[in-house]
Amino acid sequence: MLGTIVLAVDSSPQAERAGTLATKLAASTGDEVVVVHVTEVMVARGGTVELDGDRDGIHTAERHVKELEAGGVRARLVLGRAIAGHVAQVIVDAAEQHDAGLIVMGSRGAAPT
Repeated sequence: MLGTIVLAVDSSPQAERAGTLATKLAASTGDEVVVVHVTEVMVARGGTVELDGDRDGIHTAERHVKELEAGGVRARLVLGRAIAGHVAQVIVDAAEQHDAGLIVMGSRGAAPT
């Protein structure tokens, strides 16, 4: 019904709850879920530096895709990178690119996204 649901995740408990919600929605509507994870980077002399050694977030995103598929939900993974403070724009761009009708994400209230 929504067409595509974008699920934006990191390795936080809030993202886990968002994943549960997106799974329930997609299972009931038959929509595809695009799982998006964005690694924040900082520009430094000589290139970019990941701010948090983001393996946990990437593994969480991969796990969400596997769990969705195992539950019969069509899912795909989008991994992005953004300069610190610009994660929200990458998520919105992914939603526009995949013609999403809904973005689901958790919030800790620690950032403006």
